[in-house]
Amino acid sequence: MSRVAASRWCVVVLGCVLMVSACVSNGSEATPTSTTHASQGEDSSTPGEAQRTDNEGAQTSTSYTDGDTAESDEVLEVLEPFDGFGWGSVVTADADGESFDVLIASTEDQRRQGLMFVDDLEGWDGMWFVFDEPTSGAFWMYNTLMDLSIAWIDGDGVVVAVAEMVPCVERPCPVYSPGTDYTAALEVVGGDLDRMGISIGTRFDTLQILG
Repeated sequence: MSRVAASRWCVVVLGCVLMVSACVSNGSEATPTSTTHASQGEDSSTPGEAQRTDNEGAQTSTSYTDGDTAESDEVLEVLEPFDGFGWGSVVTADADGESFDVLIASTEDQRRQGLMFVDDLEGWDGMWFVFDEPTSGAFWMYNTLMDLSIAWIDGDGVVVAVAEMVPCVERPCPVYSPGTDYTAALEVVGGDLDRMGISIGTRFDTLQILG
């Protein structure tokens, strides 16, 4: 069980989709406003609805599946959040239900900032990017200090593509595209996807926003 995840859960949500942005689309370069993120061509509507609240500090959960998922009754341990970002946990849908502590970028400003200028995740497993509509936009690594691995996740919570990305301090920067639509992405320190057991086909069951 995660350091920030709780010991028991109980939320039923149908067909939630979490979204992520990327800062370059179709291989064209954009103004470097972030490590990786801004998106184009996102005109698809998202089926279903997510359980969410705008109250500061409120705990919310979103499920990728139709079954019961977990509700947090207590926070076991809290890592220090990064200024300006949310935080929570994501849980895989395998038998072990592996949970990972993540920073959450769910606003345009947060997605623009991403992991730019960050050289230490300080105990967090990665950063999870939430977006409001499907996107196929590419990512770049302008002003990013660490090698990063990225997993792109579709609306069913399934990893559809992965890539290894390297820092870029001078434009033009390489771009990284999944070659398909996605609704969320997870960035971790380079090589950590293997350590975490995340690869194409891995399914995530729940995103829990704790802060």
